[in-house]
Amino acid sequence: MALPGSLIQLLPTHEEREGVDVLWQIPDEPRAVLFIAHAGNGNPGTYWDHHPHYLHSYIGLQEHKLIVRYALSRSYAVIAVKSVKDYWQDWPPEASQDAINVKLILNAWLSEHGLQDLPLTGLGAASGGNFLSVLALTVKFSAIVVMISHGVTRSFEKSDGTYPPTLFIHMPKDTFTSRKVAGEIETLRSKGIPAKSIACSEFPVYPQAFVDHAPGLSFESAAKIYLKMITEGVISSQGLVIDSLRPSKVGNLLQSLDILPATANDELNVMRMKEWEENISHLLRVAEARHAVTGRHCEEMFDWLDGKM
Repeated sequence: MALPGSLIQLLPTHEEREGVDVLWQIPDEPRAVLFIAHAGNGNPGTYWDHHPHYLHSYIGLQEHKLIVRYALSRSYAVIAVKSVKDYWQDWPPEASQDAINVKLILNAWLSEHGLQDLPLTGLGAASGGNFLSVLALTVKFSAIVVMISHGVTRSFEKSDGTYPPTLFIHMPKDTFTSRKVAGEIETLRSKGIPAKSIACSEFPVYPQAFVDHAPGLSFESAAKIYLKMITEGVISSQGLVIDSLRPSKVGNLLQSLDILPATANDELNVMRMKEWEENISHLLRVAEARHAVTGRHCEEMFDWLDGKM
C-alpha cells in the first residue's frame, strides 16, 4: 500500500475540549483544513500512531492513518473530535450535543491557529458520515466526504445552494447503503449541489498486506498468517476474504502461530498483539468491501476536495 508523505510523522496534539478528546496536527504552511468525524464506537486516536500523550486504548489503524498521511502531504491541517457517546447525535441538529461541541471546538481551534480563513472540508465515516451530513447544514464547509454511509436524508432534503459539494465513498456489497447513496446524489444534484460517489470493490490479500498493516510483523510471519487463514477458511486460495474475523478471533489465530518475538517483554507483546489484531481485522473488512473505513481512494478523494475549494 503506497504511503504518500510516509516520512511525515503522525504526532498529534491531544487536548480535552468541551469534555471530549480532540486530536489535531498542522503541517507547515497549511492551505486547507480537514475535520474528521470517526465511525460509531470509534475514536479519533485511530487516525494517528500510538502516542503517550493520549489514551493507551487508542490503537492507530493503518487504513485510517493513510487518510491523515494524505491530508498532511497535501498541506491540510487535520482535526478529529470524539463523539459524546458511542454514536454521533445527528438529528435534529439543534438538539445534538455533538453539533454544539464541534462548532465550539472548531471555531476556537481555527481562530487560535490562524486557520479561520482557510477552506474547511469534512470527512465522516458511518455514524460520523450521518453526523457530518447534518452538521453541513449550519457549518460552512467547502466540501464534505460521507464514507460508508448514505448520510441523513432529511439534511439533503433541507439543503439549499449553500450546502457543500458532497462525495460518497461506499461499498456496493452493502446494497442498502448503495441504493440510498444513489437517491441522495439525485436529491443533491436536483438542487444544483455537486455530488458523486466512489465505489470500493473487494480485493485479494497476500502476505505483504499483513506486513503493511501490522507494524513490526516479518514477512515470514505474514506468510504463516496467510496460510493459516486459507486453512481455516478465512480467505480463499486466491486471497479473497470469506470471513472477516473480529479482532478477538484474529488474536486467537495469531496466538496459535507463536509469532511474537521472544525478546520483547510481556507488556510490549500485549500492545503489539493488540495492534496486530485490530489492524489485521480491519484489513480483512476493507478487503471484503462490505463496511469499513478505507484509505484506498485517498488520491481520488483529495483530488475531488482540492477541486471544490
